[in-house]
Amino acid sequence: MAKDKMHDLVVLLPGITGSVLQKDGEDLWAISGQALWAALRDRRERIANLRLSEHGPGKNVPDDGIRATRVIHDFHGVFGFWKIDGYDTMARLVTENFEVKAGSIHDPHDRENFFEFPYDWRRSNRESAVALDRFLGQQLYR
Repeated sequence: MAKDKMHDLVVLLPGITGSVLQKDGEDLWAISGQALWAALRDRRERIANLRLSEHGPGKNVPDDGIRATRVIHDFHGVFGFWKIDGYDTMARLVTENFEVKAGSIHDPHDRENFFEFPYDWRRSNRESAVALDRFLGQQLYR
């Protein structure tokens, strides 16, 4: 079956808690073996690492080094006993039905028109909206 050509820019924007958060290359919030093992090992410390520092109303939160690196992917636990739906199905609906070229928001190139847009859901929606606006502006006007 031939795919329809997608001429538009498509951005997959996950819901709250739908982005993987990392610090120094280590998953702090994710559905991964690394994150699950660490959560079992030192749960209180992991939660404390996700806490934002004090800041005034309307002020940006100081940078804590935590970055949103990707959207949460599906997870099928040991022998299929656990299943957590991430955003794989949604991404597959786009890539299997439309002719798109997937790219990374961290390193976009010409002609890419399908992006997953992870964001730090702990922070203000205003900050995330500004980052999304900046990214879309770069993609739409290149």
